[in-house]
Amino acid sequence: MPFPDFMIIGASRSGTSSLFLNLCQHPQILKPSYKEPHYFDNHIAKGDAWYFGMFPTTNRIQLTFEATPNYLYHANAPERISDFEKRHALELRFIVMLRNPINRTWSHFCHCKNRVNAHKLEVAISKSRRQPFVAKSVYIDQIERWQKHFDRSKFLFIRSEDFYRDSRGVCRAIFRWLGVDEIVLSKIKYYDPWKPNNFKKTKYKQCPPELRRRLADFFEPHNRRLYDFMGFDFNWE
Repeated sequence: MPFPDFMIIGASRSGTSSLFLNLCQHPQILKPSYKEPHYFDNHIAKGDAWYFGMFPTTNRIQLTFEATPNYLYHANAPERISDFEKRHALELRFIVMLRNPINRTWSHFCHCKNRVNAHKLEVAISKSRRQPFVAKSVYIDQIERWQKHFDRSKFLFIRSEDFYRDSRGVCRAIFRWLGVDEIVLSKIKYYDPWKPNNFKKTKYKQCPPELRRRLADFFEPHNRRLYDFMGFDFNWE
């Protein structure tokens, strides 16, 4: 039965769709039926057979994967995926993209505010479905939850700014980490975040300076914990 070899688990609004498009260009990496199956957060009741049906059959030199960025944040996803891995004797690996938390928060707020009817961004950690934006940018809390179930060696952490600065170089490093041929992509694809949909029809405005300052003050101690965990500074401003 087909199964995923690795997952892009987050963070949302951090370039995961663009990364997905580019990894799918590799001839040894086969894409699933849907980029975001949301099995381990929203559809766990459908059963493993339903989930396995998302993936193509691979040979010994091919890999397949999925990309559901909400997995990083979802409280139950790490334990569910750990149980799934043990149940099917798999060796999963995880790619985590981390974007400047101020930019990610503002992007997420502007992307979803009409859908969740949020008129003002609250600079506070909230589990409310209307205000998950700041909480989803406190990366270290989410990473620590995952570390309770998986060894750190299973994770590849990518700074989103590095991906957009040198997409080919980052993809090549990912191919090396995955153990597939270390090719250089001839064309880089980017997901268009401005494509109209039912909730967002125009580009969002820049984050107001005063709000950006408040977010910077809020995230500073959380980012410092992240830098200590990683062993280096992400230089987010």
